[in-house]
Amino acid sequence: MFRKATELFEYGDIDRLIDVAKSAGYDCRYVQLEPGRIKVRNACQTLGEISIVQEQVSHSLEFCGAPPTDQLSVMLLGHGTSFRANGIRPGPHSLVIAPPGVEINIVTGGFVNITTVSIRSDLVLQYCPPERPPSAVRGTSVYELRTDPFKWAELETALSACRWCGSDPVLQSARETEVVQCIARIVSARRRNAGPGSSRLRARRDLLDAACNYISARLGDAITISELARETGASERTLERAFRQEMSLSPSRYILLRRLEAVRRELASGPGRPRNITSVALNNGFNHLGRFSREFRHHFGLLPNQLAGRR
Repeated sequence: MFRKATELFEYGDIDRLIDVAKSAGYDCRYVQLEPGRIKVRNACQTLGEISIVQEQVSHSLEFCGAPPTDQLSVMLLGHGTSFRANGIRPGPHSLVIAPPGVEINIVTGGFVNITTVSIRSDLVLQYCPPERPPSAVRGTSVYELRTDPFKWAELETALSACRWCGSDPVLQSARETEVVQCIARIVSARRRNAGPGSSRLRARRDLLDAACNYISARLGDAITISELARETGASERTLERAFRQEMSLSPSRYILLRRLEAVRRELASGPGRPRNITSVALNNGFNHLGRFSREFRHHFGLLPNQLAGRR
């Protein structure tokens, strides 16, 4: 039933999260935002034309990725999850909706418990009124969708039932239809909740997207905050405030974490590839190797040569 699953929390790494996200069709990145070894429980289940990804992670993370262009994503948040999607903090019994092909940027704080359903948009449309296609299918931005506790519980129950349908194709098809119908009823009955200050949220998200794209393209270069502000058309103060409000860290700290993740990913690449740790560190913007080694160990809980040596 599950292509990848674990029964208990155990130590893992971001590659494990990426593998499961890719199995659901996402081209994505994860960045660990706080130090320490990650504990993970995650699984991906496919039922016909839908996939269900369940994730529980012990650390603050950034996720950036988009569903396939023919699929929408519906996210349910478990209790105790601190979560921000494209600048939006969803409330109780809310869903986070990403229309087909729209990039999602998620920042979590502490414990994460998320279920994401990826579903073909044409399947949802089959159960929606034809005169009013929902924003979930036709929209161009990620948004929060508030629903009543009963409809939210109905969807949660339908997803829970999917775990126990085994390999019986008739039961799988019935569960798939039930999930699709639940989602269609919710998205067609409710309009998106823009909420107060949504224009400010979009402006802040656009600023952060521009800053993150610039950082991604120049990880190996020396990036100053004044340069980043100039390239994004914002003041240093505005840029600093946007990062702290969205990610609870400074731009310089975010650059450091992106560099550490780039090194970790390269050192953890498949067997048979040469891994000169010094070259990898220098190519990703670390000019002080002693500091690099200390930061790497503090953040990931092991030294760079320990990671390279265990692959």
